[in-house]
Amino acid sequence: MKKGLIYICIMMLLQHTSVWAKEQRMEKILLSTALKEQKITLKGISTTEPYNGKGLRITIENITRENLLLVIDSAIIMRPENAENQNLIIGGTELLAINAGKPRILELQTYCGESDDQAPVAGHPYHFESTGSSNMGKVLAFVKANAVSNDMAQHAVWVLTNKHSLSDVYDYNNPELSRKLVAYMGQLLGLDAPQYFTVKEINAIQGAAVRPDKTLKLVANLQWTLSAPEKLSLSIYNDKNERVASYFTGKDFVKGRYDLNASFETIDYPSGDYTIRLQTNTQEVLKEIKVRLE
Repeated sequence: MKKGLIYICIMMLLQHTSVWAKEQRMEKILLSTALKEQKITLKGISTTEPYNGKGLRITIENITRENLLLVIDSAIIMRPENAENQNLIIGGTELLAINAGKPRILELQTYCGESDDQAPVAGHPYHFESTGSSNMGKVLAFVKANAVSNDMAQHAVWVLTNKHSLSDVYDYNNPELSRKLVAYMGQLLGLDAPQYFTVKEINAIQGAAVRPDKTLKLVANLQWTLSAPEKLSLSIYNDKNERVASYFTGKDFVKGRYDLNASFETIDYPSGDYTIRLQTNTQEVLKEIKVRLE
């Protein structure tokens, strides 16, 4: 019985050693470098998944006589054959072992690169275009390391590709991570932190325009300190100074410091300028935030 166990252990060790040795013989190389050096061919096709999910299926063929360990770069830009469709940007950082003369197929996390274009239809061909900026690579590395939601990651990408506002980069279910990502991007890009955030619906219908114009929610972070108890009201006003909605009115607050995330449902609000205002019962304004809704 003991001899049998020893034999099994030895065989498992030999198998593990063989796999390790095989990996050591593989050349580790970036996918973009392998393409440039003509060591692989790459073809892409859009899937039935949303463009900010696993939206691209790629076929990679190793055309060398050596085994390769591909590192899929963050921010590889894939160009569609149909110019009306959006570019797809690969999230990256996956490792892919591919033997000499063999193809591999896998589906990759992607993001829309052009918010003004159409969402791709399943089965549409894509080709390698280029590698994105170093800032794009850093943001996508942050996204993966922190398990950022697909929608928030997509809005972050549009800040880089289409100059969308940092205020769009928000996950209503994870405000702490939202502030962390926005702070990172602000430092990286030299942008000021927004005073408010917007929650916008992402249109992932195949063949439809992508741009997320309508603001579903408006979220503002307000911090204030009271030296004595007060009755406070927090409301949003339109450009005619008419109160549109209230978060609370005449609410009692004791002495102390406050940090509040206030949200307003804005799907039915017309486009324009708004003001979020925190004030006392005597109309003294404690906090005021100017907001632009598209």
